[in-house]
Amino acid sequence: MNTQLAKCRRCAKLFTRERGDLCPECKKDENRQVEKVRNFLDLHKESGPSKVAEKTGVAPEEILRFAKDGLIPASEYENIRYPCEVCQEPIASGRFCKRCNSNLAEEFEKTVEKMRDTGRPR
Repeated sequence: MNTQLAKCRRCAKLFTRERGDLCPECKKDENRQVEKVRNFLDLHKESGPSKVAEKTGVAPEEILRFAKDGLIPASEYENIRYPCEVCQEPIASGRFCKRCNSNLAEEFEKTVEKMRDTGRPR
């Protein structure tokens, strides 16, 4: 297993990283927060990030990051959405909304075609 020294994203402490960007203590804390959020959402599926934050003490930004990172299944909760990385449209999974994903795929295909035709992108 490849390990390296890293700085914790949350507390800035140095730790030996095996995976992820949190030290073991912060990872445990994050796991507790995720569980607290999931437990609340399971009982109050209609709640949005502000309400969840108010009731759990977990910051709305963290709740949305948990959703984006797949730690909570946003698609199961109608008001937990985070922004598409391109247009900021609210989404429940992935990095891009359907429209932007389609546009990116189209642009990629055009670039591949140009490379086939000319041997390099334009």
